[in-house]
Amino acid sequence: MIYPGTTLYAIDREDGKWIASYQIPGMEEPIKKDVEDAFAGKVLSIVKEYDLGSWDGYHKVAKNVLDGSMFECTLKLASGETVSASGSNSFPRGYSDTRDDLRTLYLTVFPQN
Repeated sequence: MIYPGTTLYAIDREDGKWIASYQIPGMEEPIKKDVEDAFAGKVLSIVKEYDLGSWDGYHKVAKNVLDGSMFECTLKLASGETVSASGSNSFPRGYSDTRDDLRTLYLTVFPQN
């Protein structure tokens, strides 16, 4: 289960197929679907456009804010390297656009009722 208020967007390569995962608050487990190469390419385009690799090591907390938003981003690269970033009421450059673009893309595959 994910943290309350958290949305999960994931894509993995399994047995030669792309599997996208999506989970919103209240779901016990993520929904998984096979997706086309084009979908995976769009995810990669978002990663490149907002230079998510540069987020590695970003871990900041705005301690004076009592209520707000948190994020966690983990990218597992084909090379085996991992990019990790997180924040509480503090976000790296491009975070909002990245979140919005991923949400728009994932809703094409996981429409909300």
